[in-house]
Amino acid sequence: MPIILGSWWLTRGIELASARACHMWTDKATKTASWSLPVSKTDPKGMCTTRTHGCCCRSNKEPICPYHTATRHLERLKRTFGNEFASHARDVPLFPSADGQIMSHIEVTKMTQDIIGLTGESLARPGIDGRPLQRFAEHVLRVSGAQLMARGGMD
Repeated sequence: MPIILGSWWLTRGIELASARACHMWTDKATKTASWSLPVSKTDPKGMCTTRTHGCCCRSNKEPICPYHTATRHLERLKRTFGNEFASHARDVPLFPSADGQIMSHIEVTKMTQDIIGLTGESLARPGIDGRPLQRFAEHVLRVSGAQLMARGGMD
């Protein structure tokens, strides 16, 4: 789930790791999902940048539609965190680690690589000296998200 959502919102690893459930919301009437990024490279003071995407489904619910993906993800968090999620603050990680905490930089990178690895894609390439180099790190979501949107005809 973080991979799909991270791609749509063109996020970096630090944005995934620091996001809380209160930073994402959906609007059923307009079929939009919004994510207010609490930190970003271009917003070092943490004044928040909000990005909104609408439903892109045509006739059926698409598995990677940003609105429906966000809706499903928030429902999972609600089931997982219960009363903590239901509180007004919703101060739980948007993308929790296996133990329900905020993910570290290393955990975000490993999660990204693990998910990409499930596709069968090679995670390494030969370096200049022949030693293997990692192909993917936490910025892969920005690149793949931009490619996904361009292929879909979005700005």
